[in-house]
Amino acid sequence: MTNRPFEDGTNEIYELKQKLDLAVESQDFESAVELRDQISKLEKNKEEIQELEKELSNCIKSQNFEKAIELRDRIKSLK
Repeated sequence: MTNRPFEDGTNEIYELKQKLDLAVESQDFESAVELRDQISKLEKNKEEIQELEKELSNCIKSQNFEKAIELRDRIKSLK
């Protein structure tokens, strides 16, 4: 998992928005479209991702690594 100061994923969204601004300024519109879509997907799935990350943490603590892999893959698909 990434090192985020905010547990709700807002830091990750903030960083993507900064990259989006840079892409627009440099007229890299293909990247801007991808970043915009990624931001929308994160905002839409934020609550589900948070719940899955909590469950993932519990699986790791209990050493249920098969379930942890499944949860990790579900989180990736939502991002």
